[in-house]
Amino acid sequence: MGVTSTDKLVFAPSQNRLHLFRDSTDVWESISDGTPFLATADTDVIDIAFLETSSTYVALFAHSSRVLKQWKPGDIAVTAVTIAPGALNIPTAKSICIAGSRVIALVAPHTIVWSRILDYTNFNALAIAKRAQTTDTGVCVRSLSALSFVLYKEYSIHPERAQAGLDEGSVFAFAEPIIVEGPAGIYAVVEVEGRHFYMTRSGRI
Repeated sequence: MGVTSTDKLVFAPSQNRLHLFRDSTDVWESISDGTPFLATADTDVIDIAFLETSSTYVALFAHSSRVLKQWKPGDIAVTAVTIAPGALNIPTAKSICIAGSRVIALVAPHTIVWSRILDYTNFNALAIAKRAQTTDTGVCVRSLSALSFVLYKEYSIHPERAQAGLDEGSVFAFAEPIIVEGPAGIYAVVEVEGRHFYMTRSGRI
């Protein structure tokens, strides 16, 4: 779900369409997707994050075999994010979230990359952290607060928090991992009143 200055939006992406519900009109819309499609099949998992930049609102879509895609109010189609001049390649991300006004992306199996502040088209070469202290693979990233996020892996949790850094590579402080069974999948994690609840592969909450 996303919120703009004029509307509340609910997103339901499929393989080649973005289905969008606007609170102001109380109807569903169907928006086309450019090539390549959002996903390889309708049953694929697509992660979504919503960012308010200095000039617009943008919905970002992540799929493990696609570069990040975008949709902004007024767009007639979903399109691939265009890289900023001189920036690193736009990531092919399994999961995304927003923290510190940056886009946080999980690149399989356990690499975290992040954008510049309020600029989802610019991923600096220094803005990367390989969270390989544990041998399990990453499941998803989720915001904890405006300044922090967590990397959920199969059998560990890795909290991260924004900090004052000397360069783009030091703007997040990475805590020691917590060894505990992680969520079963991207959408096995839900937020309730500022807390995360998730279901594990074994059915525990």
